[in-house]
Amino acid sequence: LLPEECWQTQPEVYDDETVDETPFEEKYKYLEQKFRINFYLELADVLSGIGQFGVVLLGINDGKTLDQPVDGIDPKTGEASRDNKYEMTFIKAFDETVLLVDTKETDVTSPRYGFPTRYTIMFEDVQAGMKSQVSKPVHWTRVVHLCDNRETSEVFGVPRLQCGWNRLVDLRKLLGGSGEMFWKGGFPGISLEIAPPGPGVEPVTEEQKKAMKENITDYFAGLDRALYLEGTTSKTMSPQ
Repeated sequence: LLPEECWQTQPEVYDDETVDETPFEEKYKYLEQKFRINFYLELADVLSGIGQFGVVLLGINDGKTLDQPVDGIDPKTGEASRDNKYEMTFIKAFDETVLLVDTKETDVTSPRYGFPTRYTIMFEDVQAGMKSQVSKPVHWTRVVHLCDNRETSEVFGVPRLQCGWNRLVDLRKLLGGSGEMFWKGGFPGISLEIAPPGPGVEPVTEEQKKAMKENITDYFAGLDRALYLEGTTSKTMSPQ
């Protein structure tokens, strides 16, 4: 399903069906209302399919910069401790056009071997009415990496639009080609044959040629449907 159709029905997030509302469900409900999580997840679904991948950036009030790992998450294994008391401050989605994977995990003993460890994200910056981009390094513990249609890589997928791109190009060719074919085939050419000078046949003067040329231009490029010829024979030419 395309993202817009997939997200028409909002997901139901629950922890325990036997309890009316667990602390987890209560907290998620609060975060969804405050940060519109489902909206950003849908947006991330769309953006991650444009290119090879996308990310969701989570703002966390741990007092650290974006390039530092979040406390309570093992940067090698990705395991999180349950006593983490930090709060989320924002959520943002980005597509591949503003993302770079700077480094990957090189330790073969890590369960995250081959996965990104640091990104560069180009944030939009507006100063004095002028838009620009500011690059900031971001640690992997602060983002959720999204990619589908994966083949040999678990980090970069095949863009969702790629399989349909050739068909879109074909449609564009047909749209333009059919009009050009009609223009060249539905409107046959005209051959203007000037009789060679001879007995009783006066040669066509340069002034007459100029007048005929203007008349021909009006016929082909304008609304004039008549040719005013003198000493010239007009014949239609078939498209073949």
